[in-house]
Amino acid sequence: MISDDEAAGIGDDVRRGVSGAVLRAYIQALLEDREERVRELGDLRQRVERAFRYLDRLCGDSPPPPVVQVAVPRRISRRRRPLTDRL
Repeated sequence: MISDDEAAGIGDDVRRGVSGAVLRAYIQALLEDREERVRELGDLRQRVERAFRYLDRLCGDSPPPPVVQVAVPRRISRRRRPLTDRL
């Protein structure tokens, strides 16, 4: 794969007006890089699809988990007499 630095260098050369065999070599390298990336993306899509089907089958056979309600303990208030009443 072409690194970011190599791609930036190609862009700089093209802006400077490089042409001929050098430009054709750059274009060929970019096309090969694109083909490799498309192939990798296709492989990734297949793996994600297989994982989805696997997880879907795994979850599809079981009922949804029950909703568990958790009892929240209530705070016990302690009512005290005002400090002035205690004196």
